[in-house]
Amino acid sequence: MSTSAIAAKKSAKPGDAAPALVVSALGVCCRSGDQPFALFGAVATPMSGAEADAQLSLAVPEGEEDAQVLTARVAALGDHEDPHERMGLLAESALGQALKSLPEEFNWERLLILTLVPDGRNPRALTSPALQQLHMDLSRLRAGLSRAVFRFVSCADGAVSHLQAVCGEMKQGKWRAVLFGGVDSLIDLVTCTLLAQEDRIATTHNSEGLVPGEGAAYVLLQQEPASAPLARLAGIGCAVEPHAGAAADKRMTGLAAAIADCLAGRRLSPSSLDCVVAPHDGSLSGALEWHQTIETLYPRRESAPRNFEVLLPYRSFGELGAAALPMDLVLACARFEFDHPVVRRVMVCETGDFAQRGAVLLLSP
Repeated sequence: MSTSAIAAKKSAKPGDAAPALVVSALGVCCRSGDQPFALFGAVATPMSGAEADAQLSLAVPEGEEDAQVLTARVAALGDHEDPHERMGLLAESALGQALKSLPEEFNWERLLILTLVPDGRNPRALTSPALQQLHMDLSRLRAGLSRAVFRFVSCADGAVSHLQAVCGEMKQGKWRAVLFGGVDSLIDLVTCTLLAQEDRIATTHNSEGLVPGEGAAYVLLQQEPASAPLARLAGIGCAVEPHAGAAADKRMTGLAAAIADCLAGRRLSPSSLDCVVAPHDGSLSGALEWHQTIETLYPRRESAPRNFEVLLPYRSFGELGAAALPMDLVLACARFEFDHPVVRRVMVCETGDFAQRGAVLLLSP
């Protein structure tokens, strides 16, 4: 072994061994535009992206006027009101950006494009014809892309679980690269009406509740070494939350278990994290679940330090549904680009209405 190799081995820290996979390109389309730095800028500035939507209003009991729904629309979509059309345009924009880093001679048969979409039981779910159209539109973004493998999966099964599965496939040599992403739009009358019936939507009459948002994002995963990686994928953890959505009455344990599982593979403790992309959606249940998770991971009786930065994307972009985890991964990568202060480890978390909980650890490149 050379002198330099011995020195590198001695200086390496147990929790920072080079992972097998890296993020090498990003694609995003959301309220702040199509640039990752703008995504981070919007989240870092604690300003709400919710606005009264002139096109969506709901009757208020005993009210003289209807209440406008607070939404976080993507202005670039203009007058497209059909949620399937909006999702298609969002996905095309985000995927097109992420594809730019792949050369013309790329072996497209070894590329997997996985897109998280709304659950099939949801009224805004993409029907079979809509999925076929989306597949066709996306495959036209690059010459030869029709030879790639497209996979559309429900976010109900857990976005992190899907990420973990495709990473396993990559390590087995099945794919040369994976574009992992998601698309969703909650800005339609049916979705907003159902949320209102459940008393879960924010309006000009009552700002407590979910803010329907929309967006799409993709991250390009490749084996190391990749030229100029944006982040290193260091760990993935998954767990089941038996009391999803019931944090007001039950103790939530799933997210804390997923984070602990993610860190265990790197022999790291929660105190080693520099930044966390918090998953809660602004609802009371989501806020309580996040609070319980922090109390579990950083017990006050042990005076565990809580010196990590917290990023709250829901404030700027509302509820993003199937696009939430991919968007948060792009946000984490964008955070590494800023040096004030420097962060080396970012944890991206997943919660939601479904039982699956997940955590993804990214290291600075």
